[in-house]
Amino acid sequence: MPLSTEIFVMCIFIAGLPLYYGLFRNSELSGAPLFMLFYLLLVFSNIFTVVEEFWLNAFFNFCEHVFITISSVILFVAISKMTSTKEMTTPFLLAGKPDQRFPQ
Repeated sequence: MPLSTEIFVMCIFIAGLPLYYGLFRNSELSGAPLFMLFYLLLVFSNIFTVVEEFWLNAFFNFCEHVFITISSVILFVAISKMTSTKEMTTPFLLAGKPDQRFPQ
């Protein structure tokens, strides 16, 4: 019988999927699709955690850990892509113009 916390965590991750998608749907971050893939792989790993209690324990345990590993690598790539120096630009300092938020 699966632990009630595993089922609860799976439900929270599944319920959070539309919210997480809404955050990154119109995002202009360079790694937004990778962040979505990261979250989706974590959702699948949580599903495998619950399923492994019912059927093919060793196989779904292996799948769970593979998905967590892949999602960790994807998260690293997404953060690296988002924070690369060529992608990081301040919107108020375009083309060398001074900051227009606070006129002097």
